[in-house]
Amino acid sequence: KRGVILISLDYWVKDNRSFYDCNNGTTITWIGKYDEDLYYLSKAFFTCAYFTTEDIVNEEHNNTKYDKTNSDIRDFVSNVEYTLENGENGALSNGDEITIKAKYSKSQAEDLRLTIKNPTKKVKVSGLKDLLTGYYDCEIKIKNYGSIKLKLDANTAPITVSNFVGLANDGFYNGLTFHRIIKGFMIQGGDPNGDGTGGSKDTIKGEFSSNGVDNPLKHTRGVISMARSQSNDSASSQFFIMHEDAPSLDGEYAAFGCAYSGMDIVDKICNDAKIEDSNGTVLKKNQPVIESIVCTKVQ
Repeated sequence: KRGVILISLDYWVKDNRSFYDCNNGTTITWIGKYDEDLYYLSKAFFTCAYFTTEDIVNEEHNNTKYDKTNSDIRDFVSNVEYTLENGENGALSNGDEITIKAKYSKSQAEDLRLTIKNPTKKVKVSGLKDLLTGYYDCEIKIKNYGSIKLKLDANTAPITVSNFVGLANDGFYNGLTFHRIIKGFMIQGGDPNGDGTGGSKDTIKGEFSSNGVDNPLKHTRGVISMARSQSNDSASSQFFIMHEDAPSLDGEYAAFGCAYSGMDIVDKICNDAKIEDSNGTVLKKNQPVIESIVCTKVQ
């Protein structure tokens, strides 16, 4: 429900700054000059006081709870938005207190004789984690084929690598498939639906130049990159490995590493693929199965 500030929020963090998203559908956005610096990373939880419908009272009925049967009042509650104000210099650390403010139509509230009690509340920050840095070894084991080994570059694409490594080491990819294969182009996998329509529950910022992020990695043979829809920030779990060079993808997709072993397996998958159309669609029964993906920090 949008009229409720939740107890726990999903956040990704960069440089101790937070981004806006939540578990139960409430959208909480930051205000101020720090918006451009807020990115996804990993789960963190805010232990906080939160707004509930108990905070909204109807003056016409002796300040009792609002009438849930009144559609105008229900609409008002659902349209309440919230902003977070951070501490000094925009930096957030565990233990910091920040402020939640309710944003709503005062004229609409007056018309409905509604009052929001205590529209400003304090929030305590806990569980913030930083983006990954450095390099990660990644092994993708494919049933009946073998392993593709890659080096992932978290210095170049920290959001992308943090997301991918987190999903991989949580076992998200185990048993998923490569559902799209185009010889001379790439193999694409990591979709729970197995047809290009699915992903993980979170989407991430696209780390590529047309989206305002400097990423010098090119889409050459062996490079791993994130698949996405038309929206720049829509990548979640689907990825692809380049079979051959595709310069047209440079600056448009988030490349984040490169294979150093196992490209013969990519060749074989491309040669074996039974595709259904020019888009590289592979029927479920013919899709190569990802047994596991494991990523470890390069020391």
